[in-house]
Amino acid sequence: MYAETSKRLKHWLEIAPHKQFVTLDTHDGLGIVDVEDLLTEEEIYFTKDHIFKLGGNATVFANDGNTNNLDVYQVNCTYYSALGQYDQSYLLARAIQFFTPGIPQIYYIGLIAGENDLKLVEKTKNGRDINRKNIL
Repeated sequence: MYAETSKRLKHWLEIAPHKQFVTLDTHDGLGIVDVEDLLTEEEIYFTKDHIFKLGGNATVFANDGNTNNLDVYQVNCTYYSALGQYDQSYLLARAIQFFTPGIPQIYYIGLIAGENDLKLVEKTKNGRDINRKNIL
């Protein structure tokens, strides 16, 4: 969506297995490791940077066991917030998800187009809680 091109999506649809779960978001946010073979490093950096500007944060892991070499594993953010709470982009992304071969999997916060819960993150000091709002 950010790059305003369908080139990477078209490639993914050409190579994707048809017996799969089609996931945009999870309880932890948005997976980065899932796109490492599909996007260039520059495209990944651009996407992460854009999401960070919209309030997302990151979960990191030590690459090769070396704590001085950290990589972003996932971006903690709701899908809706990652798209700037722009309804048209969000609905387009979900439509693509539903029409992609496989079984669509939608996290409950994604189902209701939930926004980042910055108050919960502030309270718990856990960055992943940005996407774990209690709606009950």
